[in-house]
Parts: sequence; structure tokens; C-alpha cells
Amino acid sequence: MKKIINAIRKFAMEKRKAFTLIELMGVLVIIGILTSILIPVVSNTIKNNKQKLHDKQIELIKVAAQNLATDNTYILPEEDGEEIYITLGQLRAMGYAEGTIIDPLTNKNFPDNLIVMIIKKGNDYDYVINLDGDVTIEIQIYKWLNHQENI
Repeated sequence: MKKIINAIRKFAMEKRKAFTLIELMGVLVIIGILTSILIPVVSNTIKNNKQKLHDKQIELIKVAAQNLATDNTYILPEEDGEEIYITLGQLRAMGYAEGTIIDPLTNKNFPDNLIVMIIKKGNDYDYVINLDGDVTIEIQIYKWLNHQENI
């Protein structure tokens, strides 16, 4: 028995110049298992971070509309349930939104026809953004335009 143990020790202590096929296959199996675990985790993290950035970009657009409304209170709806519309392009033209705002979910710019709806609800105003990219209707703030013509 001692001879067998000594022979195994001697074999293990000898210098080998290459890995055996079993050792290489074992490493590949471990790498495969780690990859199958990590790819979905990393993918979900990237997706969640893109969604968070998208939500922050939408909030920035809402803040731009709120700044417009603060500076031009006469354009705000007066009656409960009344609403006005403004586009991102109009916010840019009036200097409330700067440059291009990229949607991280699509890696494209938010379109100029992106609609921000300002709705009066009681004593407050809701700012709702229409993310439907197919909406191409021309929207103006009629109260604001009429006020500008009367000045």
C-alpha cells in the first residue's frame, strides 16, 4: 500500500509540460457554467439601467414643460379637466429643452413631435407625455399664440 501511495506522490510531483484533456475539459465546463449564470444577470442589469435612464429623460422633459408653464402661467388650462398640448420641438424652440435627448431604449432621439399634455386637476396640473411615436399631428398652444398676437 505504501508503495502505491509513494508512486502516486512521485507521479504528482513530477513536472508536466502540458495539461491533460480532462483538465482542459473541466476548465471549459466551469467557464461555460459561469457564462450561463453571468450573461442573463448582466443583460438584466443593462436593461434595468436603460429603463431608469429613460424614466429620467422623461422627467427632464416634464420639468422643461413645468418651467414653460411657470414662466407663462396664462397658457395653463383654467377649467378642471381642460388640457393643453405642447411638443418637445416647441419646448426646444422656446429654449426650455436643449439639444437632442436620446431615448436609451431605442438609442434614437426623442422626436420633436413628442407630446406633453398639461391637464388641470383641481388646483394642480398633471404633465403627461405621449410616447406613441406614430402621433404626427401638429399641435399649438392656442392661448399662448393668441396672447402673443395681442401683445
